[in-house]
Amino acid sequence: MANIQNSRLIIKRSSTPGDVPTVGPSNDHTDGTWTALDIYNGEFFINDPDEKLFYASNDVITEIGGNTVIAQRDDVTIGTTTSTLNFEGGVSEAVDEGGGKSTFVFEKKYSQISTNLNGGTVNAPFGSPIECVPSSGTLEITVAETGDYLIYGMINIGTDLNKDNGAIELIYGIDTGSGAVIGPVPYSQNGQHKKNKANGIQGTWLDVHLEAGDIVVLFLSTLGDSTTWTEGQISIATWK
Repeated sequence: MANIQNSRLIIKRSSTPGDVPTVGPSNDHTDGTWTALDIYNGEFFINDPDEKLFYASNDVITEIGGNTVIAQRDDVTIGTTTSTLNFEGGVSEAVDEGGGKSTFVFEKKYSQISTNLNGGTVNAPFGSPIECVPSSGTLEITVAETGDYLIYGMINIGTDLNKDNGAIELIYGIDTGSGAVIGPVPYSQNGQHKKNKANGIQGTWLDVHLEAGDIVVLFLSTLGDSTTWTEGQISIATWK
């Protein structure tokens, strides 16, 4: 007569969050050396609150279906996630080093800024700009790192701009050690462009290559008499 037995297998489990199994220290779980987390090679283990399934093979514990991503900084673990790790831009290099390890190099934004609230005076014909030298302090940036930069410049002009000047022109300059050389693309505002606008002018220049040690300044020219400017600002930014 056939011996029929209704049997069910219950996998070893834990109700403690964070519990991870370990491979048993011997081949006999009854010898007194095993802990509640020890399992045999080929055995499964479930952590109920974490909803994680593990198994042991060749004395190594592996999580099944967890897709655990270990985040490290300089090979030091700073966190883990079981979700997709996605980078929205800013990654300049990604290297699969093998053995389950990938290295990402991130771009960083590097910027410098110079502001002067003392102002100064400019007396230069339109099309022949001269450097904006403040009455005190400085309005310049000495570049600290070589790179391709975005340059932003702004000059606020005295309240008589629209009355006294038919146009104004702003341009950056770079001094590499022999005096500032004016850049190739000036920002100009004629009388029509200035209509109903605040007194002043600002400009942005893209992809300007700067070497460490270069000095960035602003140049200004006007159509009219000597112009008093009240505030100036230069900023440079790059992503490395």
